Amino acid sequence: MERLESNELADQELDRLLQEWRVPQAPRRLRQKIFGGYWRKFWNLSIRIPLPVACCLLILVAVGAWRWSTKSSGDVPKFQPVRELRPRIIKVAEHAE
Repeated sequence: MERLESNELADQELDRLLQEWRVPQAPRRLRQKIFGGYWRKFWNLSIRIPLPVACCLLILVAVGAWRWSTKSSGDVPKFQPVRELRPRIIKVAEHAE
């Protein structure tokens, strides 16, 4: 017992004490407070948004959904670079007044 009071234990004694030590069970209410409250808080979360901002967001979402859902009526042409450029000069007749 003198060694415990002087805080000097051999490694073997420390290993033996560590193997004998048992972790106490956490109380049930502690688990409920830690894990049960998180989801309750998450589902009851509220964010205050001014009405004009909420209306604008709703309109933007509706327009975005409408644009995304509508398909183009025809195939989009596949543009390619010009292989050979042959410019023509067109003269315009001047009108005499």
